[in-house]
Amino acid sequence: MQKFRISEFQVATIGIVVNIFVLIFIRRIDSVKNAFIKFNISQSSCDIIVLVVFAIHAAPMTYFNNAEIYRIEWINRIFGQICGTAYVTCIYTHLLIALNRFMAITFPIKNRNIFTSRNSNRIVFAVWAFCIVQGIVYAFRTIITIACNEELRTAIIHPFSSKHNAVIVISDAISMKHPRTSRISRNN
Repeated sequence: MQKFRISEFQVATIGIVVNIFVLIFIRRIDSVKNAFIKFNISQSSCDIIVLVVFAIHAAPMTYFNNAEIYRIEWINRIFGQICGTAYVTCIYTHLLIALNRFMAITFPIKNRNIFTSRNSNRIVFAVWAFCIVQGIVYAFRTIITIACNEELRTAIIHPFSSKHNAVIVISDAISMKHPRTSRISRNN
C-alpha cells in the first residue's frame, strides 16, 4: 500500500512538470494566434490545476487520512470544486481541439474563417465561463435541490454528459479515416 501512496504523488508531480513544459514550449511558438495552440494552452492549464489539487490535497490525504485538516468539510468542498471545474473545462477544451482538427482537415477554408484569433479567444473565454458557472451550480447544490426537481437538476448539472465524448470520438475517427493529404495525393 505504501508504494501506491508514493506513486500518487509522483504521478501528480510528473504531470505538473510535463504540462508546465508544454505551456513553456507552446508559448515559444510564433503561431500563438492559432486556435489549436490557444486550445492546447487552455487544456494544459486545466491539467495543471487538477494535478496541483491532487498533489497538495488528495495524495497527502492517503498518507495522513487521520489528520484533522482533511476532516474539514469546506476545505474538501473548495478543493473538490476547483478540481471538478478544471476537469470539466479540460474535457470541453478537448472537444474544441477535436472539432478544430476535424474542421481543419475536412473544411480548411471554413476553419480559417470560424477559428480566427478573436473567435478562439471568445470560445476559450466562453468555455471557462460556462464551466465556472457549472461549478457554482455544484457548489450551491442545496439551492438547486430546494428549487428544482430531480430531472431539472440533472439537466442543469450535466448538460452534455456523454454527448461531448461521442462527438470527440466520432470527429477523431473521421479525421483519422479521411486525412486531407490522402485526398490530395489521389487527385494528382
